[in-house]
Amino acid sequence: MQPLAPTAVLPEPPRVLVTGAGGLLGRALCRRLAARGVPVVAAIRSRPAPPGVPALAGELPEAAGELVREARPDVVVHLAAPVDLGRDPALRASLWPGIVAATEAVARACSAAGVRLVHAGTCEEYGAIPAPMAEDDAPAPVCPYGELKLEATRRVVRRAREGRLRAVVLRPFRVYGPEARGGLVAEAAAAAVAGRPLAMSDGGQVRE
Repeated sequence: MQPLAPTAVLPEPPRVLVTGAGGLLGRALCRRLAARGVPVVAAIRSRPAPPGVPALAGELPEAAGELVREARPDVVVHLAAPVDLGRDPALRASLWPGIVAATEAVARACSAAGVRLVHAGTCEEYGAIPAPMAEDDAPAPVCPYGELKLEATRRVVRRAREGRLRAVVLRPFRVYGPEARGGLVAEAAAAAVAGRPLAMSDGGQVRE
């Protein structure tokens, strides 16, 4: 009789902390992780987390260390950031704490805890360069939001290259979904449902 093969032991799924879990991407990610049996903790500020997902409340950058200590994650997905695509240079001062300072604090907390960081950049970091775009294209942001997100990305990349942080940067493009509050797809869907015209350009622009 042949001896029985040892039973394979499947690895435990990583524990994930999602910042910005009250936003469009954060809520969708938390729901998807929870549905797949991944232990996920939602870090929220003002908007609620998806139903059934445990949440921790905290204001970034101040609460970054405490959130990581309480959640005890293996991975932090950093999605939290204020979004304002205005061109007024004065926006830099108001957006800096929630973008650059918050990312720096989350990166430090991940470094201290030995936690992997997934940092969400943005297509606005590329700015005015022509489409199609490549990751190694030189960014040319055209608004304070894009400039500050690029600065936050560079700080994460610098820490990773210096060996102080395990990290990856993602740059989502034109995100849309059931809870989107604006954007072409959401506005077109709302117009179609309401049976009203949709104001559009001539459609000649090239988008990535």
